[in-house]
Amino acid sequence: MPPQGLPRPDKASLDGLAASLENAIDREAAARPNPGRSSLHRLNRSEYANAIRDLLALDVDTTALLPPDDESYGFDNIADVLKTSPSLLERYMSASWNISRLAVGDPSIGATSAVYRARADLSQTGHLEGLPLGTRGGIVVAAQFPARRRICD
Repeated sequence: MPPQGLPRPDKASLDGLAASLENAIDREAAARPNPGRSSLHRLNRSEYANAIRDLLALDVDTTALLPPDDESYGFDNIADVLKTSPSLLERYMSASWNISRLAVGDPSIGATSAVYRARADLSQTGHLEGLPLGTRGGIVVAAQFPARRRICD
């Protein structure tokens, strides 16, 4: 604005146009205060990847995990387009299982077990250092659990 070669309107004219538009929008909003229902919709692939990144600090390739999103007028985040079918829900569930395995730790680390035995001569009448106050007897064990990376600080 304005078209090439024509002078730009003065500030008063621009302010008058802005005020006129604002008043018209306010009148319509007051006449119809209920804008209707918004459709419940799922996250699209990009939004899902961003949520995983923000919540779990993981960068995942959702294009490999989820099917392409439908589009309407070039947008893939419109509620009417983001319907949920049973097969799509299965894909989201499968993606969540893969992502949760990445978040928890290295899937190549196998399960292990350890047996901790209390000494036979250990008294059950006294307090053991490292246990909560007021407890009698028990055992204190320091265990290291293998994990790929820390999720939280």
